[in-house]
Amino acid sequence: MNRLSICCRSRRTTSRTSAQGYTLIELLAGILITGVTTSISLGALMTFLRSEQFNTTVSTRLQDMNLALDLMADELRGANQFTVPPTCPSSEPSCIPVLEFTVAGVGQPIRYYLLNQADNSQSVFRDGVGFTPQGLYAAGTPFAALVIDQIPIDSAFTCPAGSQGAGTAAFNGCIRNGKLVNIQLRDQDGNGVNAQIARRVGL
Repeated sequence: MNRLSICCRSRRTTSRTSAQGYTLIELLAGILITGVTTSISLGALMTFLRSEQFNTTVSTRLQDMNLALDLMADELRGANQFTVPPTCPSSEPSCIPVLEFTVAGVGQPIRYYLLNQADNSQSVFRDGVGFTPQGLYAAGTPFAALVIDQIPIDSAFTCPAGSQGAGTAAFNGCIRNGKLVNIQLRDQDGNGVNAQIARRVGL
């Protein structure tokens, strides 16, 4: 009888102790640790996502700029007569003209020029003869398009002695004896692509 009584008292005591659960201090400590861990994890995740977004933006911009440089280089290699000084298209009388030229077999001029944008940058535009679906010039078909954006607003540019040109220190071209002798272009971050465009044109 005594053994049974002792056994039962022991079980009742254990059951009552388990039912008491965690203390308030233990709960607060657990919440604090969980909060700190979550905050650190979210901070690391946000940093990673921003880094990925930046890398994607830079990669996309470089791809766009390479395509634009290829277009410009192809046209400039085929230019047979440059206009000095270049002029703005009638649709954009306030532009900053940089290059104006014609290509063999097409009388319509092709222009590259700068326009100021609301975000305190400039964009390079192309205006002139359009293209067929096969990528050939379509005489008489107008074509105007954005080429490169986020060009820094910069000071006026003066070509070296013996050549003439126009544009800004960020985007300009110099002509001597009817031929392009120098071209410069850099983006909003100041990354020079002068060697790329000059090499593609063959200067």
